[in-house]
Amino acid sequence: MADQRSIQRREAYRLLRPMLLHGQIPGGTRLGEVEWAAKLGVHRGALREAFGLLLHEGLLAQGERGGHFAPTYERADLDEILELRAALEVAAVRRLCQKGGPVDVEPLRAMCRTMRQLADSRMPLGFAEADRLFHERIIESAGNRRMARAYLQGPIFITAQLDITQSKTEADMARTIEEHEQICDQLEAGRYEDAARCLEQHLLTAHSVVKGSSLVLDR
Repeated sequence: MADQRSIQRREAYRLLRPMLLHGQIPGGTRLGEVEWAAKLGVHRGALREAFGLLLHEGLLAQGERGGHFAPTYERADLDEILELRAALEVAAVRRLCQKGGPVDVEPLRAMCRTMRQLADSRMPLGFAEADRLFHERIIESAGNRRMARAYLQGPIFITAQLDITQSKTEADMARTIEEHEQICDQLEAGRYEDAARCLEQHLLTAHSVVKGSSLVLDR
């Protein structure tokens, strides 16, 4: 029974996390245990444990009178998340430079190809997940386990909300792919500082698209 509960907890966590990361559950929405256990096909005890993990990561909030809610993000929250993402991702690229030797960019290019297929199929949610995986691969390539853990376990989302027009979604997806490919080109050529600058500008651009930000990171 314990093994089955553990499996269900992991499954509930696996399904809920991308929904929260990509804004599929609107901020302020209460996640009732009975409703969501039925939706995900898991026992309430396993769901409650998954909620606890997501609460610890900052991807769920607890109400004053109990219950779990999708968090709402203010302008300052989004700016802080951008600063955290930039600090970790740019540091990962610069660590590649310190390690020396060629960088295998094929996993990143493969993710770009996947993103292009998803964009052509007009699947923005799948695209957002592939976008997140691209950035996770950059972090993982640095080979710093603690850095990767801090990145993977934090509320670092790519798409805070998806209430944008279809045409703008398509334009944003095309821009994202182009910028990812530029980062790959710089890494493949061993131009790590250029890759870091491209990555930082890419994050700033994506951030401004999500919430109309004009934030400039300290250099």
